[in-house]
Amino acid sequence: MLRTLTVCCLLLGMPAVAPADARAPIEVVVKDAYIDLHTGPGRSFPVTISVERGVTIALLRQRTDWVEVRTARGQRGWVHRSQLENTLTTAGSEVHLSGPKPDARTGHQWEAGVAFGEFDGAIVLSVNGAYALTHTLLVRADVAQFLGDTSNGWLSTAGEAERQAVRQYLGGRGDELNWELIRLALMSVAHTAIFPLQDVLGVGSQGRMNTPGRASGNWGWRYTPDMLSEWARDRLKAWTEVYGRAIREAES
Repeated sequence: MLRTLTVCCLLLGMPAVAPADARAPIEVVVKDAYIDLHTGPGRSFPVTISVERGVTIALLRQRTDWVEVRTARGQRGWVHRSQLENTLTTAGSEVHLSGPKPDARTGHQWEAGVAFGEFDGAIVLSVNGAYALTHTLLVRADVAQFLGDTSNGWLSTAGEAERQAVRQYLGGRGDELNWELIRLALMSVAHTAIFPLQDVLGVGSQGRMNTPGRASGNWGWRYTPDMLSEWARDRLKAWTEVYGRAIREAES
């Protein structure tokens, strides 16, 4: 169960546009032929009002690329910023909206991000960075760390309700939870399937790499070649082929 909301930060390598004054609504005059007012900040929300050219509206607040506006009649709705690019204030000056324009997202040269979260006791931390060499070529690097227990380690501490939920999801199976989860990953439509070596070996909590909040006893588990049995190797090889993830040599 998700207990901590993942927090993501994205830094774009571009100058910021001066934000609009948030203390009082700004009145602008519609210059497009018309603008559509949605019931919410998104194209999936229905359009209930259309405002024609020359009408004065007030900009109330902004959420990403959507701005809530109010007409002189008190009607409210959300307008995409693209329909406000040609608007002018009643004094005839340009309107500056917060954040980069939509086309700036494809024009920035670098970006960086960090994400942190917790999922049922497992801590996830990732850092990424990217640099645009050209408009069509981007170099990106991601580093992530998953600080969770092994599948068998989790099973040994799970309650009966959680165990039953896993069995139902697996169609009654679950005696070999580590292999059933590996099977689910391999048979999924995901382009790449990744699973810990500890799950392939069937290691319990003793194979957990790190426990957040514990100052000692971390990063002590080590893999040795004798741990991988022929049975586990052959099973993993067979499933990789069955689910179409094996690399096949091109026929001459």
